[in-house]
Amino acid sequence: MSLNTGDHFVGDGFGDWKNSQRLANRATSSSSHIDCVHVGYALMNPNQSIKVALVNQTKQMNVEYRVRVNSGGARTLT
Repeated sequence: MSLNTGDHFVGDGFGDWKNSQRLANRATSSSSHIDCVHVGYALMNPNQSIKVALVNQTKQMNVEYRVRVNSGGARTLT
């Protein structure tokens, strides 16, 4: 293992950090980290929780059930 690394990594490795186009491409690239960040934000969003989805689904099911019951009752009365 060589301890004499000098400035090779700093001088050559980060020489293009000022290139904004390269940084923009890196930031918008489709990487697993970016995907995980988006999933994390979605999980923290209370409107996308499983509980909210089930409540909304239950409300919709109740509305559809009432429509079926009311339309079925109207048919039997006529």
